[in-house]
Amino acid sequence: MRMIGFRIAKKQQGVVLIVALVLLLVLTVAGISAIRLANVEERMTGNFGDRNVAFQAAEGALRQAEQFIQDKNFPDDSFYNTCTGADCFEDDCTEGLCFSGSFAAGNDCLLTFPPSPSEEVFQKSDVWEDGSGQYKEITDGLDNVTTRYIIEFRCYAARDAATSSATLDANKYSRTLWEPMYRITAFSVGRSQSARVLLQSTFRRD
Repeated sequence: MRMIGFRIAKKQQGVVLIVALVLLLVLTVAGISAIRLANVEERMTGNFGDRNVAFQAAEGALRQAEQFIQDKNFPDDSFYNTCTGADCFEDDCTEGLCFSGSFAAGNDCLLTFPPSPSEEVFQKSDVWEDGSGQYKEITDGLDNVTTRYIIEFRCYAARDAATSSATLDANKYSRTLWEPMYRITAFSVGRSQSARVLLQSTFRRD
């Protein structure tokens, strides 16, 4: 009598499926992390680029303001309390020309210092607001970049150390020995509103 044998297959445990799912999960997490990291780096690069553009624009505004002073060569009358008309340096910074103090012919110019650094004219947000009339705007700058500057009269500086103690002219500071000193502040907003740069320079004509 012939015996017929049957082989009973063992029950599958499903280990391969579990390993495959775990590997798929790991790869998915790694892929998502890589995408997020790339997005963060892209934003960082974009922010750095925007800030660099704003910085370059503000620096250009300083140079333009210095050239403006060089070409204009403001007379002493522009700083007097009695100044009227255009090119007057006043405490309201009309047309971006500022002077917080008093100066009259025959007298020393006296600066009025704010009670705290936060009260400096360039720190006041309303000075830089659209249409305030308290700044000069760079109109030939980059697209989507706003650049403005103000010029503050800071009294006079001696042309050289040898004349720093020289006697003042009877009516005004002698331009042969003294020259007006200015502080220029440039403010630029890049293509992103978060990219803001404020630069300053001190300038005197040679």
